[in-house]
Amino acid sequence: MDKNPKKEIKHDIIQDIIRGEYRKQGMLTERSLMDKYGVTKSTIRDALGELRCENVLRSIPRYGYEIVTLTETEVRNILQFRIMVECQSLQLVFEKASKQNLVDLIKFMKSLTPAQDQDVWDSWEDNSKFHLHLLRLSGNRYCYEQVKQSLSVLKRAYAQFYWDKWRRVRFHFDNETHIKITNALQESDVSLASRLLKEDIESFGDAMISD
Repeated sequence: MDKNPKKEIKHDIIQDIIRGEYRKQGMLTERSLMDKYGVTKSTIRDALGELRCENVLRSIPRYGYEIVTLTETEVRNILQFRIMVECQSLQLVFEKASKQNLVDLIKFMKSLTPAQDQDVWDSWEDNSKFHLHLLRLSGNRYCYEQVKQSLSVLKRAYAQFYWDKWRRVRFHFDNETHIKITNALQESDVSLASRLLKEDIESFGDAMISD
């Protein structure tokens, strides 16, 4: 356990939810988590309390904590939020990013290209790295943190939708669209970059929530 056990426990619980350890409507109890992590009730209660405030868990008096299942409508709303923030931020990226920043972004994305198909969550992480790296170039820390949080929520939502099948899903992570977005910015075509970015966000979402 690190110097901040509450933070580590929160992270572990979310990762266990993503991996399907608790399954839909799974119940977590303070006692089972105390035994698992070897920490005090107050530490567990604090971690669970924060997850409840973040709408990851729902408290059921005298029983424990139930996993909150996100709906498709909530996912669509988060995707819409991402499109509004990320696409609007492209003008700032264009104004603030140097030519070298964009060259470095393309090099970074090419370095992520795998030799073969990836596990779905490896693809998710690589996709997220591009979007966060690009947004960081806008210089707006608040927007960056909000989108980062949105990506975390989406990852949990997709895992819940696919608890029974995501381990069998394979994706080939393709940087082509990401490179096209960066190239459009290099060519001062913010409108094209915005359209491509919107399509990229929508396509990954549609692929994950469509059956």
